[in-house]
Amino acid sequence: MTAPITKIIDAGPHQKKNDSARLSYYGGKGSDGTFQKIINQIPPHEMFIETHAGLARITEFKKPSRVTILNDIDPDTVQKLKQKFNCLNGDDYTRNDINDLINEHKNSPLIFVENLDAEYCLVKYESFFTYFNTVIYSDPPYPLKSRKKQRKVYKNEMTDLQHIELIKMLKSYQNIKFLISTYPNSIYQEMLKNYRMIEYYSQTRKGLALENLYMNYEGPNQLHDYSFLGNDFREREKFKAYADNFLRKFREFPQLLQQKILSEL
Repeated sequence: MTAPITKIIDAGPHQKKNDSARLSYYGGKGSDGTFQKIINQIPPHEMFIETHAGLARITEFKKPSRVTILNDIDPDTVQKLKQKFNCLNGDDYTRNDINDLINEHKNSPLIFVENLDAEYCLVKYESFFTYFNTVIYSDPPYPLKSRKKQRKVYKNEMTDLQHIELIKMLKSYQNIKFLISTYPNSIYQEMLKNYRMIEYYSQTRKGLALENLYMNYEGPNQLHDYSFLGNDFREREKFKAYADNFLRKFREFPQLLQQKILSEL
């Protein structure tokens, strides 16, 4: 697997007024130019797992998945997730129960919230990976040495060894796609050196910060959600205008011409 690197800068000038609310969780992915970059790398899927959900900004902004698992090791954060999303408490269900619920709700998205260590969460749901097209997004507390002030800010920090074990576990799954966020650091650079990575700047409380997003798949030629297509704010607006104009003209065509165009695609 080759390791292409793409650098993208999109933050600051297009910050929205309500971004202060989005940034209420340290290390959250709610700032403008951040969640769009990540969502634009997520391929089509049925099951979506956030192993270190925080306030689950990616799930909040992207199109719902058939099944979503939001996991966080912090009980207080889990309570916030339960208040924020219409979800089910994963602790209340066995794997068989969850399977039955998924089959019963084929036409409506389901969200389960878990309060587990990330590895235990993956073990609980790994039996579903064989028959659900699954994408895992991991946004763990970044290694201390990669932070400017190298100070602890989370109730549940991770040691370097825990980062290594998480990466090993994600790499061990052959039938899923994963994305993992971090600041530039030697652990990820070494363990994921042959994986695709994009760089982008995100808006933090202390200003712009360079982040890395590693993926175990090539650049997707299809996306789960096209709402934020484009490399930056201006390109997203341009693409949206193109799409709106095309759809307006398409709807004006006679029905048979519409069908002919669709048959050619």
